[in-house]
Amino acid sequence: MRIYGNHIPTDTKGAQRLSVERLKKWQALEFGMFIHFGIATYNLDLPNLKPSDYCPPRPVDTDQWARVARDAGMKYIIFTTQHGNSFTMWETSMPGLPHAGQSAQPQDVVRSFVDSCRHYDIVPCFYYSQSRFCPWAGEFRQHREPANNHLTRVGLDCVKRQLDELLTGYGPIGELWIDGPIAYGQGGRCELYDHATALQPDMVFAFNGWGEDRWRLPRFHSPSGWPSDIQVLEVLLPPFGEVSPWRAMDIDRHGKVLNKPVDMYIPVECCQVMHRNQLDWYNDPDAVQVSNAELLGMRLIARERQANLILNVTPDASTRIPEEQVAALMGLRKNFEAEG
Repeated sequence: MRIYGNHIPTDTKGAQRLSVERLKKWQALEFGMFIHFGIATYNLDLPNLKPSDYCPPRPVDTDQWARVARDAGMKYIIFTTQHGNSFTMWETSMPGLPHAGQSAQPQDVVRSFVDSCRHYDIVPCFYYSQSRFCPWAGEFRQHREPANNHLTRVGLDCVKRQLDELLTGYGPIGELWIDGPIAYGQGGRCELYDHATALQPDMVFAFNGWGEDRWRLPRFHSPSGWPSDIQVLEVLLPPFGEVSPWRAMDIDRHGKVLNKPVDMYIPVECCQVMHRNQLDWYNDPDAVQVSNAELLGMRLIARERQANLILNVTPDASTRIPEEQVAALMGLRKNFEAEG
């Protein structure tokens, strides 16, 4: 489905939605933070979660997150506004979905996160996943097509209502990173892409997963995660020799197969973890932190292959990024700058 290798374009504007200039501005961010924090921080028994499990002892310290990102040389943060556990970190109006504003420590964490990012000159970005596997998934869980488990019209409209809240209530964001794209089907993905990018046209839109095949090898065309403004590689780095963002694509933004390939400028974002054996990406006291050498290797390979890199950090029950992760990030900045 794709002409492989380092492609040389004949159309230097490209057929992608965003301009090359806008995408290069996103590439210039280069290094970012991924934050998984929410109800699963307090209970990793995901199928048996209760809303009361979310119990931060104090207001979530989003200022610390942004300060750590700034001091580590990171330029943007992607925050889990809602994971598959359906607990929202903003005060959603969706009926039946619990949120952080209803907890014993009521707070619109998304608002705090965005405000902290802007105060520390960090670009705020949102992660979003539709409800999948919790007892209270409500309309989301009930409205699936029996034949393929895709969201029905009602379920897709629920997602769009939540994206409306996120994309109209918090000002401009740099990137929207949507997980679980296979659940939407090709038509649903195109509808969400058009809907979200109409609300924030300058935003970079990413579906997770279209850069991987079933064996978790890099794959630069997969219908299950298209359309997307960038390629997301989850716990992967770009393969050797794949350094150009230019792709010759024989499929358009709405999944239509083209008779002749067109040039598209599609940069890469690598999503990596700082710990091994993490369950569902949230804080796990039994996880083993990767070595400083491995972190530096990720950073250098991403730079060499013209890919952005986001590193996942896991605030603990105190709501703060643990000191061992902070120290590793500061060490990474020092080691990376020493490389020149």
